[in-house]
Amino acid sequence: IDIIKTKDTSRFRSTVGMLGPACSDTVEPIAGVSKHFRTVVISYSAEGSISSDNSNDYPYFFRTIAENKQYKHAYIATLQALGWSKVAALTQDGQKYSDYMS
Repeated sequence: IDIIKTKDTSRFRSTVGMLGPACSDTVEPIAGVSKHFRTVVISYSAEGSISSDNSNDYPYFFRTIAENKQYKHAYIATLQALGWSKVAALTQDGQKYSDYMS
């Protein structure tokens, strides 16, 4: 995690944002707190946890890659092109990737 500060560090609020975290599990609590401090959080690789459906809860959170749910059309097209009618997904952490399944 990198902290983005203004050039004028004598100001009370010199921190303007945060670059990271990379992990989806870590980004949700940080993005949740950021709205209270009005601090921007930019994640460069967190794909899950926070979706565009609940963006009002995380007004200062931005990501540089798409969220997991936006890939579903590509997955469906690939599986249909391969002629697969059934697919199973195994995860270690229970419901961690439940947004992939429907």
